[in-house]
Amino acid sequence: MKTLKPLIIVAIALVLAYVLATFWVGHRVQAEMDQLAAALTARDDVRVNRFDYERGFGRGVLHYDVTWQPVDADPSLQALVDMGLIPEDGFPLQGDLQLRQGPWVGGNAGLALARTEGRVALPETMRAALPQYPGQEPLLRVDGIMTFGGLVETHTRVVDYQGRVTPPDTAGSARLELEGLRAMTRSTPRLDEAVVELRLDRALLGFDEGADSGEIELAGFYLDADMQEARPQLWTGTSGAGFGRISLSSPDDTFSLTEGRVASDTRLEGDRVHARTAMTVGQSTINQYSIQGGEMTISVRDLDADALAELGRLSNEFAETGGLPDSDEGVAEFMAQLERIVAGNPAVAVERLSVAFEAPDDLVGNYHVTVEGVNELSLESLDVLARGLRSTAELRLKQSALRHIARRIAADQLVQPSEAELDEAAAGMYQTAVAGMEGLPFVTITPEEIVAAVELRDGVLYAGDTEVMNIEQMLVTMLSGMATAGVGMGTGSLDPAAEPLYGRLELEFDFVPDPYEIELLAGGADDVEVILGEGCVGFVNGINPDVVLNYAAGPNPLYIYGTSEFDTSLVVLDPAGQWHCNDDALGRGLDPGLEFIAPASGDYAIWVGTLDGNMVEAVLSISELGMF
Repeated sequence: MKTLKPLIIVAIALVLAYVLATFWVGHRVQAEMDQLAAALTARDDVRVNRFDYERGFGRGVLHYDVTWQPVDADPSLQALVDMGLIPEDGFPLQGDLQLRQGPWVGGNAGLALARTEGRVALPETMRAALPQYPGQEPLLRVDGIMTFGGLVETHTRVVDYQGRVTPPDTAGSARLELEGLRAMTRSTPRLDEAVVELRLDRALLGFDEGADSGEIELAGFYLDADMQEARPQLWTGTSGAGFGRISLSSPDDTFSLTEGRVASDTRLEGDRVHARTAMTVGQSTINQYSIQGGEMTISVRDLDADALAELGRLSNEFAETGGLPDSDEGVAEFMAQLERIVAGNPAVAVERLSVAFEAPDDLVGNYHVTVEGVNELSLESLDVLARGLRSTAELRLKQSALRHIARRIAADQLVQPSEAELDEAAAGMYQTAVAGMEGLPFVTITPEEIVAAVELRDGVLYAGDTEVMNIEQMLVTMLSGMATAGVGMGTGSLDPAAEPLYGRLELEFDFVPDPYEIELLAGGADDVEVILGEGCVGFVNGINPDVVLNYAAGPNPLYIYGTSEFDTSLVVLDPAGQWHCNDDALGRGLDPGLEFIAPASGDYAIWVGTLDGNMVEAVLSISELGMF
């Protein structure tokens, strides 16, 4: 009897320990679930209607009703929304999830806080879009574990699908084949650390609409990430993605790319963010043309971490306007953070660019740009930023690669040529290409390679010590367009009295050369229809005119017109203070033009715009002979 007492005491102690441990685990799971609910509620892309955990002895139930919906500032999933695979009002997840609480949860987990196996049904709103969905199969199978370290780990697999896709509210349909889509996530309940592994064996989307039929296939896709939230809205860590093959085909064209890889590393040193991304691709083919492979490494250094985090917060705050401010106060906040980044002398570099046309390193290049000595940033001081840019660029092309390219082009242009005809045509194209580069100050030609190298400093392009071109005004125009478009608004007015970006012209009737031409960048963020009213279209840089023409009139008419590969528009304020606008001049396609039959002497303030606001190359012409 005496020998049984210790065993009874031990047994009672073990039972008490198990009961106490089970109660402690239950309280711990409850606390972790509360943290997870708070983190989900704080997200912009999740609506939480209910997320309650009902704790029991050794078991618990999670009652959830949440909706995941991509925010407006993130358009990456808009295609799935358009196809009906993600409903317009979000992807609903609701139900009750049974959890087995630890300390022993069984299965592959063993010791853990909790474990569950769940199934997520296909929402009825999606069933019409997937008419051949396999019966009552769940859309997702989810296994979840909550570790003693407080990590939530999930393993999810999406059901395979082979059949038609019928988007709602459309008459067409497509074919979808989805195999082996699965994911693993591991995160803290606060969602401030995360490990993600995503795998897809194969996905194919085909559609048959006659001339618009085609097929897209992706095989061997993966995504891995190990990230930490260093600041709110600012994540650091490593990530990588890749695929074995991607192909697109249509009745007229085919494209394929093999072995694509991307690896990124973002780290925080003090208050500065540094990031590096390396990309490689295998053979790519477009119709009969192919490239053997290529690689590129991009780095970004010395970005102010607090400013980046604040820009992320502002983007979420402005989600309803596409992540960009739509008020003067919002613009001021946005510009203040950009100023902090620029003042930190950030650097961006394409450390290495390599393309193999037929052999490794047929084309090799690099590009570096830094910002120096700029402590203030505003739309009025972009000339300081333009002069503060420091940049170098170099490209090296092997002569053998240029001959290879010339031969491929010749083979495509000739109809069943003999070898001699092909050699002759390729040699001619090669000589023409080389002759076009000879004499350029930034190009050096040797028997082995062709080297192009330029340096930008103080707004001037140099080749070695030789000045090639002053591009300060071009940079100001480009930066102005980027800044105003980047904050989602322009100045809301056109200022004819401001210094013109491309200078003032003094022309007298019967001037030569005729036409007088000015190369410029058209476009901007100011909508001239809003500013000037109906009859005027396009977006311009309202801060400064592109050109101011001081014209001494005579008996000749005056023609002002623009030429570009893109759809452009024209706005002119004449000496009498009258506005004139044109989009597509008669007989000039998408190019604008204005005719002044009896022009007045004085200043003509001229803006060249674009229909979509993008900055594009254009030529502004002044003539008395007509529009050419």
